[in-house]
Amino acid sequence: MKKYALDTNALVSFVTDRDERQRAKIFPYFTKAAGMGCALVVTETVLSEFVYVLSHVYSVEEAVIAEMIKALAAMPGISTDTAFDLDGILELWPGKIRDYGDAVLGHYAGTRGIPVLSFDKKLISQLKKCGISAESP
Repeated sequence: MKKYALDTNALVSFVTDRDERQRAKIFPYFTKAAGMGCALVVTETVLSEFVYVLSHVYSVEEAVIAEMIKALAAMPGISTDTAFDLDGILELWPGKIRDYGDAVLGHYAGTRGIPVLSFDKKLISQLKKCGISAESP
């Protein structure tokens, strides 16, 4: 089964109506994961960014965000992974990948040989320059 490490923007696009085109593109991945046709992995950094964006940009109450995370974690085909290697992350950040959270995600995906799924074209480019597989939905 193919695995994808989910970027924050893909997760936010799935749960909000901020960009209907992005939502339409990411939705099939969640549908496929629900049917166990692929696996979507959410790292702790992505969860942290997700909480920040929903609370500070979209003014979603923390209790609501917590319920969203619980529902996400309960979905078939979705898993969370909080293991990371700080030295490996620091090899990427800040020199090769400008955002710390993106470096954590990139290191996670790179060490596990799975592509990052993101709408962030700049991130995809940075990851590919580091030899880390990445694609846009």
